[in-house]
Amino acid sequence: MTSKYFRPVIAAGFILALLSSTAVAKTPEQIFVQVSPSVVVVDIFDAKGKSIGLGSGAVIGAGQVITNCHVAKMGKHLQVRRSGKTFKATLQYADPDRDLCQLSVPDLQATPVTLGTAKKLRVGQRVYAIGAPEGLELTLSEGLISSLRPYEGSQYIQTSAAISPGSSGGGLFDDQGRLIGITSFQIIEGQNLNFALPVDWIAELPKRAQAASEAAKNGGLDWINRTAALVQKEEWPDLLALSQQWTKIDPESANAWFDIGVAYDGLKQYDQAILADREALRINPELADAWNNLGYAYNKLKQYDQAILAYQEALRINPELANTWNNLGDTYHDLKQYDQVIKSLRESLRIKPEDVGVWNNLGSSYEDLNQDDQAILALREALRIKPDYEDAWNNLGVAYAHLKKHDQAILAYREALRIKPDYADCWYNLGITYYRQGQRDKVLEIYQTLRKIDPAMAEKYFNTLILP
Repeated sequence: MTSKYFRPVIAAGFILALLSSTAVAKTPEQIFVQVSPSVVVVDIFDAKGKSIGLGSGAVIGAGQVITNCHVAKMGKHLQVRRSGKTFKATLQYADPDRDLCQLSVPDLQATPVTLGTAKKLRVGQRVYAIGAPEGLELTLSEGLISSLRPYEGSQYIQTSAAISPGSSGGGLFDDQGRLIGITSFQIIEGQNLNFALPVDWIAELPKRAQAASEAAKNGGLDWINRTAALVQKEEWPDLLALSQQWTKIDPESANAWFDIGVAYDGLKQYDQAILADREALRINPELADAWNNLGYAYNKLKQYDQAILAYQEALRINPELANTWNNLGDTYHDLKQYDQVIKSLRESLRIKPEDVGVWNNLGSSYEDLNQDDQAILALREALRIKPDYEDAWNNLGVAYAHLKKHDQAILAYREALRIKPDYADCWYNLGITYYRQGQRDKVLEIYQTLRKIDPAMAEKYFNTLILP
């Protein structure tokens, strides 16, 4: 769903309800004051007591510190440092496959962090990393969540918040100061990529550590780091080759099959994507993102009933998947079930109220229902978020044209064309509006313009108006 030809609004009351239900974000200063007492430096020593490195950690309970295993297992002896004081630390639990380790620090008295969850995070959400980059104790960096990858029951986090050597094992916090991830500095495919392990894994650490020797997954986290780098660069053939290599080593890895499906989606080989997604779901039927991608592939093949079933299964597992609600709306739009489109898009906006594309889609859906006043409200909301959104301006022009507010329609179309001068659909709409106003000179000018930028659209325009 893009221009008219399609999308968004919910109305003022709905917007107020969204705002009232959202906690006010804390400032970076407030975040730092709240959580910095719970972040420590982890010093690493060899067998002779020589310092050989350092990392970061977060206090999660009385005398308990969480960090990365590549920090905790680097040397023979560990100590935790906080506010100029040092405390002896020992390894309590280790899950090398997830790079997650817990330290026992009996003499440490510090306020534990508040644990959040990574399961409901959204791309674009603001986050804060606190650690000890290059040994600089208690350094804060601010950024956004740039990508989320489903992995073993939660979401593996990629962020633009700076994470440097020494920051590994520190905390990634949301705008309420809740721990949502454990930062992990990585260099993948020649890129410095900032990752964080989902906080949800902490609860599983004791059980997994007990069975670690039996449950090793051949370095699964390294695989997902490497595939994440290829997804970011949209290098689909390389992603396919790497993921297929992963399945040869670990044929029962749902995540490897999931990444094969992602690669096939990127290559537009949707039949193959369905096979890969189905294999991922055979191994892990509760992998919501695989159900979402399965629905996407079915939709591309115009198998709409199958797409809806897949999206509904994803939402049964995780009702907070904003992208899945939006995808479900796309499928209902293809079926011309516009009431269902609006319900789906409203759910997406409940979860992610600043998604400009969904507002645009909602406005276009209201147009399909001839509810143009509602469409205008939605499209104005899209343009509040992104003033230079040409599709929203074009759709706004369509809504005004439906209401016979031709002057306002023309202003909206002109704004879209200021942003995108070769926007053929918008030129067509503008020409139709001038025709209805009887401005034949403008109609002919637009015909000549369309002949230059899109001859097929020019022919459609000509046939519509039956120009002499």
